[in-house]
Amino acid sequence: MHKFLFVLIVSLFACQQGHSKKDNKKVGVDFARLELINKVMHLVEKNYYLEVEKDVLIEGALKGIMDALDEHSNYLDVELFKKMREDTQGEFGGIGVEVSYENGSLKIISAIEDTPAFKAGIKGGDQIVEINKENILRLSVHKAIEKMQGKVGENIRLGIKRVGEDEILHFNVKREIIKVQPVKSRLIEDGYAILRLVQFQVNSEKFLRKALSKIRKKSKIPLKGIILDLRGNPGGLLDEAVNVASIFLEKGVVVSTESRDPNYKDIRYVRKSGEKILETPLVVLLDRGSASASEIVSGALQDYKRAKILGEKSYGKGTVQSVTPLDKDTAIKLTISQYLTPNKRKIHKKGIKPDVELKSIDRSKERSYLNDSQVPLALDYLKKMQ
Repeated sequence: MHKFLFVLIVSLFACQQGHSKKDNKKVGVDFARLELINKVMHLVEKNYYLEVEKDVLIEGALKGIMDALDEHSNYLDVELFKKMREDTQGEFGGIGVEVSYENGSLKIISAIEDTPAFKAGIKGGDQIVEINKENILRLSVHKAIEKMQGKVGENIRLGIKRVGEDEILHFNVKREIIKVQPVKSRLIEDGYAILRLVQFQVNSEKFLRKALSKIRKKSKIPLKGIILDLRGNPGGLLDEAVNVASIFLEKGVVVSTESRDPNYKDIRYVRKSGEKILETPLVVLLDRGSASASEIVSGALQDYKRAKILGEKSYGKGTVQSVTPLDKDTAIKLTISQYLTPNKRKIHKKGIKPDVELKSIDRSKERSYLNDSQVPLALDYLKKMQ
């Protein structure tokens, strides 16, 4: 079996896109050192006091490799791979949080609106330190995420460390089948609308256009200003980010990437199809729960001076992951590059800084994005842009 593992690991190196034998020498791949893994596996098989299933050892080795990288590179076992595919379809089972692995614990990027976690009062920036009364600090990302998983209908008890709170906060949250409504909207007053994009999932652009059409019919006068609300939006599909940005931009680059290989670049341009909204004043609302695709859209609109960004500095999740299936049930998610705005600004670890900072909102008290205290401030700013 240890020979099989060696072959598997070598295959993983060989399957990396765009890597030739010359590339392997360049990055210093020393296949002789991989024999160390075989020796360890052989010792475990031969001397460990309990019999261990071969598949468990192989999965453990794969997870260990990915744990040595950044927090967004993972080995996707059967459950994680299935969940990843479900999440982008807008319906999935869970509690509704987007998390990253930082400093040995799970940090919540965003509690997605209308999900069990959001309703329970969990917020972006919260750090999960306990799951079902068990301390998870310093667990691997895979172990921590595994403990988050469970059957729909079951409760999970989370211990949360929150900035500004001395004691650990505890939340009982029931796992549900979650259906995310991607777009919400409201006519604030005649001529002014707020369009809230909850998540970048399949057909988000179409939902946004449909909501815009309904708003126009409600307004007695043509729209004089639009608020695009991306607060708490953890991101999603890159294509949908490009599609949404293209509604408000005439031409140019929406986002590009930078990788270790200078010859590998992915440049996404404004789509020319569909109705354009180029003259109507636009404000984008961000907060620290706005990440990834939200930052791509807001960064492009800011660089082209198409919109003013209001709120808080965004999360700063600006790396690109490729998902390579190993078989029909498992895959490797690997960080391969980072996003750049049209003006070549890096997003990762930096975020998008607002043009106008607004006082942060306590989401445990103000639960409705469409009607919270930042909306009138954004409306006032829109009117000043006339």
